[in-house]
This record gives sequence, C-alpha cells and structure tokens, in this order.
Amino acid sequence: MKKLLLITMLLLLVVPALWAAENIEVSGTGIEAIDGAYVQDGTVDGRPRYVKGDAEIHYFAKGNKWIMYLNENPYFKNNSDSETCPLEGWKKARSLKGQPANLPVLKFVPQQEGN
Repeated sequence: MKKLLLITMLLLLVVPALWAAENIEVSGTGIEAIDGAYVQDGTVDGRPRYVKGDAEIHYFAKGNKWIMYLNENPYFKNNSDSETCPLEGWKKARSLKGQPANLPVLKFVPQQEGN
C-alpha cells in the first residue's frame, strides 16, 4: 500500500512537468502584429491554441491544417495535421497572396511560471 501511495505521489509530481505547455515565438514575417511571443491559451479541435493580441495560431480540423490568423483573417497556413504546432512548412494564405510578407519562422519557447 505504501508503494502504491509513493508511486501515485511521484506521478503527480512528474507527469504535469512532462505536459508543461510551451509558448511559440514567431519571427521573420515583417508584420509587427504577427511577429512575437504567442502564449498557449486552451485548445481548438483538440490541439493547442496560441494567442498574441489580435493574432492567433490554431489547428483547423475541417481543413486538416494549422492556420495563423490576424484579426480573424488567415495570413499563413500549414497543411500538417500534427498534434503540436508545426515549426516548418508554412505558406502564405490566400488573403496574403501578392502582399509583401516573408514566411514565418517559428520556435517553441518554455512557458514561464505565471503564464
């Protein structure tokens, strides 16, 4: 019984650290409202949702792709159906075609305590 209790307590301490949320840093687009730090804020269609002011990154299950929005307009898309936000493979969305913008560079950054 003591072993079971010890194992349960250990799992309660270790497992949440393994599932700790990560934020995303977006750079390189040249669009100030899109470039910057995104904070994980819940889920959409069972996958993480990231927000930064009026910008958002989330998975769109109906289209089997990740989309980066600004003011609810899609700016970039990624045809990956991965469980986590893809870091590579982003393309301009239709609403951005022909406009000067570079493709985004994404990286995961650890979520700081209090976020």
